[in-house]
Amino acid sequence: MIGGGGGALFVVVLAMLFHLPERVAAATSLVVVIPTTIFGAVGHFRGGHVDVPRGLPLLVAGPVGAVLGSVAILHVNDALATRLLCAFLLLLGVQMAFALFRQKRRTVAPHRERALGIFYGMLGGITSGAFGISGSPPIVAGLAALGLDPVRVVGTSVFALTGIAVAGGITHAFAGDVRYDLALALAVGSAVGAYVGARLLARFNGPRLHAVLRPTLVGLVALAGLLELLKLR
Repeated sequence: MIGGGGGALFVVVLAMLFHLPERVAAATSLVVVIPTTIFGAVGHFRGGHVDVPRGLPLLVAGPVGAVLGSVAILHVNDALATRLLCAFLLLLGVQMAFALFRQKRRTVAPHRERALGIFYGMLGGITSGAFGISGSPPIVAGLAALGLDPVRVVGTSVFALTGIAVAGGITHAFAGDVRYDLALALAVGSAVGAYVGARLLARFNGPRLHAVLRPTLVGLVALAGLLELLKLR
């Protein structure tokens, strides 16, 4: 319903509740995000919420960034990875507040649309591959910058995240960092929830719904960062 894959929640749950190292939590989260985004994208596509032309550059560039981020995080120790994730989540809360609350409709030249799509797709892929949080905040910010309405931002972001999740999940799987037992349990529930969430979004008024979802999304990302910060103490 908010255009993400649930990765930020998965990472915090896996790290704090199951006490997994950040690298393993990120890898397991990315594997779970695969069915979440696929089922969510199907639901949004059926609901007419996906802007395919604007989403394609992000879909193509995202997997490249996901592979780069997945490889880079393998060379970072767990303590530093926790600090990086903490700082990144807090910064994303601020970024998303500006992107979502100050969104304005405007016309963007086609070549600039593609360039912005590639940039935000790469950024989303890198952050997803490195931290396992699905990469939705940069993707949502990029689509908002392109002037999409809130409902299409949600649907198109889930569509773009499918490529990132698959590429990042496969890369981490080959590295042997995935807890498949926890991934399977989370995947079953998240796939059902993603499809139901997309269908529910189609039944409500987009602007009214996002009046509630925008502060909720920003707050959850910032809260995840604060929880990671407390974990370091």
